[in-house]
Amino acid sequence: MAETQGILFDLDGTLVDSFPSIIIAFKEAFKILKPYAKNNINFTDDGIKKLIGSPHQETFRKICSDPKAVKNAADIFRDTRKKFKVDMIDGSVDLLMFLKTKNFKLGIVTTTGRELTEKILSDLNVQNLFEAIITGNDVSNLKPHPEPILKALEILNLSKDGCIMAGDHPNDIMAANAANIKSIAILYARTKDEFMKYKPTYIVNSIGEIKNIVTKL
Repeated sequence: MAETQGILFDLDGTLVDSFPSIIIAFKEAFKILKPYAKNNINFTDDGIKKLIGSPHQETFRKICSDPKAVKNAADIFRDTRKKFKVDMIDGSVDLLMFLKTKNFKLGIVTTTGRELTEKILSDLNVQNLFEAIITGNDVSNLKPHPEPILKALEILNLSKDGCIMAGDHPNDIMAANAANIKSIAILYARTKDEFMKYKPTYIVNSIGEIKNIVTKL
């Protein structure tokens, strides 16, 4: 087995605390979609949190069959998110700096679009820590499809058994499984039981605990 040389990270909810801004963006978009919504759609904060991590366009299409309304909702969602500056999740910067001192190659694999991803990373001044940044605009298939991970591996010139994917959503783990790489599930928005059926390689309570994993690899 090859030595682990790289780690790929999800962005929203894994490295950055974007949940508050995403919830607001969803609520603004839902104002357009509510007339089309089915009764079982949960528009509460807790209900919206369960949607984070999946492509928002897919969520909107499940609610509404009108392409124009879906596009308007997606535009409102994106424009609302741009208004907010987000913070790094506690422990994420320390972990990234530690990994760089250990010569790990770092990448981001996110469903968020490139413009917003670059804005977030630039605002936080961490963009130079990553050798590969794969966004929702860079692939034909989003997570849980393996394409974004495989593209990151190609850019980083890493083998499948030399890299780990870390994220807070089942899509991150399913994408890692589909790409045949190891995975780390972070218990921020979901419980251990919710992740177990996807069989992540590791499960941690917070991103800082990843340091304990890599020191044993």
